[in-house]
Formats: sequence, C-alpha cells, structure tokens
Amino acid sequence: MPLPFDPPLQENELYDAFPNLTSIKIIKSGGEGTVFKAYNNLLDLDVAIKVYSSDHMQKRTELEIKKLSQIDNPHLIKCISYGDVLVRGKNCYYTETPFIIGKDLNHIYETKQTLNYSETTTLILDISSAISSLWKQRVVHCDIKPDNILNNNSSYVLIDLGVAKHLDSATLTAYGVIMGTRGYFAPEQLKGRKNLTLRADFYSLGIVAYQMLVGYHPYNFNQNAMFTQPLPPFPPNIATTHALKNTIIQMTSLNPIDRPMNYEEICRLLKGE
Repeated sequence: MPLPFDPPLQENELYDAFPNLTSIKIIKSGGEGTVFKAYNNLLDLDVAIKVYSSDHMQKRTELEIKKLSQIDNPHLIKCISYGDVLVRGKNCYYTETPFIIGKDLNHIYETKQTLNYSETTTLILDISSAISSLWKQRVVHCDIKPDNILNNNSSYVLIDLGVAKHLDSATLTAYGVIMGTRGYFAPEQLKGRKNLTLRADFYSLGIVAYQMLVGYHPYNFNQNAMFTQPLPPFPPNIATTHALKNTIIQMTSLNPIDRPMNYEEICRLLKGE
C-alpha cells in the first residue's frame, strides 16, 4: 500500500500545521496517514495526533469521531479534538487523543512474546467492552488487530477508528467496499456486507486472542482459509482453560449467529457458564 504522504511527513511540517504543539515525534506512517506524539501546550497534556491523507473518506471518519466523543469507556481511546488542518497546501483531516503509555500488541507479538491465559482473558474482556460501547452507538470498529490494541498497566485499550462504520449511514460505505486489515476480517466483512454488527468485531478479537496466546496467527494470515475453515485446534502445550478456549472458538465461528451476541455473553463464556 502506498504511503499517503510521499515523501513522508517531517516534524517541521507538523509544527507549521499545529502551532499549539511542541515536542513532536513521528511514531509511524501507514496506509491512511501519519501518527505522531506531541505535547499540547494549551491542555498541558501529551497527545497522539493522526493526520489522514487528503483523499481519505473524511465525511465517514468525521461521523465516527463524533460518535466516539460521546462514549466514555476506559478501554476505548477518547477523542480530544478533530477537524481540518492544512498540510502541504491540502486540507487533511486529523484526530487528537490522549497519548497512552504502553506497547501495542503487534510490538509484543513481533518481539516473540505471548500473553498467558489470564492476560488473554483480560484482553478479551477489556476490548469486547470497548466493542460493546461502540455498538451502542451503532458503530462497528472494522479493524480490530494487534496494532490497534495498547497494553496499558495490565489493561487494554482499543484505538484508531479510521475505518469504523456507522450503521445509520449506509450511503457513506458502499456495498462491496471492504474496510479493515487482511488476516483479521470476519467472513461477512470480507464479502463487503453492509449489515455488519459487533459480531464482526468479536470475530477479529478472537483471532487476536488466539494469536497472542499461542504465539502465531491461527491461519498464517491466509484470509481465504479464514473464509472457509474453522479455527485450528489449540496446541496441547499451551497453558489455558477450557472456558477460554471455548470462548475464542465461539468468537471465531464462521457464521455470525453462532458468535456471542453481546459483552455479557462473553463474560458468561469466560466464566464457563
């Protein structure tokens, strides 16, 4: 995927665009935009800013950010501000959130670390709580993956609503347009269906939970296999519980109707009920 800013954005360009920020440090550039850490002098707060490319689906993103600002959940990133900013002579959309100290799960995974069964249980509880809060606003995150989950003081926080989908705005996401990351799509998401629910996010979270518990992706990132094959068995040497394994298996069912319907059901499954 080509970078949205070519050549990549430099710190000095961001100082020009955000005069109230200091100590700017670029964290990463991805397919949608550039993420950087900075200090907000007006708020006396370290913040994370994401600047989207000028051709990003701005109307859809702005809608999701407005919905996000209405949600108060400790496991979902909070939006401080959002709007337009002039970068390289073009209007670009940006979001500003508190900077959370911690490593994303992808960093943990790439350094060959895993989560134990207790940490994996906490991961599922925390992020499914965030997913549930989004769903109360009829928003599906659509991009649950290790990169978008931060480990913060033994709890987990879901970040980045860059591809989230609001179910009340069918005109903004056309049928057949697939949003998300290969290797984590739910089967119905891969088909480009418009009537997604939180069960699509639960599926992706189940894949992440398996990956972080076992130490490798259950399908080796083969999205076609995920479309047709049930979750592979857990390795016998992995220390876990029947309740946790059963929860992950149900979360990754190929048919959405066979997955948990809400956060409360996930809690019951993790308790072995």
